[in-house]
Amino acid sequence: MLELADGTHFLGSYDLGGRLYVRNHYEKLFETVQGLVNSGKRRVLVTGNPGIGKSCFGLYVLSMLAREGAVTVIWQNARRGHRYLFKEGAVVMGGMESFVPELGNRHAWCVLYLAICYAPFVCTYYQSTASQNLEKGV
Repeated sequence: MLELADGTHFLGSYDLGGRLYVRNHYEKLFETVQGLVNSGKRRVLVTGNPGIGKSCFGLYVLSMLAREGAVTVIWQNARRGHRYLFKEGAVVMGGMESFVPELGNRHAWCVLYLAICYAPFVCTYYQSTASQNLEKGV
C-alpha cells in the first residue's frame, strides 16, 4: 500500500484519495519502463482493458518518479484539461499549454492520461485502453 500524508490526495483530488493499492506487478513493470527509457526508447505505451489498473499504475509511476526528486515530471490529464509539474519538491498545476519549456527537457518525464504529447525528446509514459487505441488507429 502506498500512502500519502494525512489530508493529502493524489494530484490534490479528493476523488483519487491518498492511498494506492500497489499490485504485485507494478514494481517490475516500472523497472521495465525505466529500462526501456534508459535503453533509448523515448516513449512507452501501456494499454489494456478498462479497470485493470492502468490509471493506478500511472499514479504509481508518478509517485516513484517524484520520490527521485531531481526528476522533472509533467502529469497531463486531457479529460480534466490540465497538467501538473513536479519539479524540485514543488507541485504546480497549469492548463494544457503550460510547462512547455519543461517539455523540451530531454531528462523530463511526461506521464499522459488519454492524451498524446508531441514533445520530441521527453521520456513519455502513455496509458490508454485497447479500445481507445483501435478507435484512434494506434
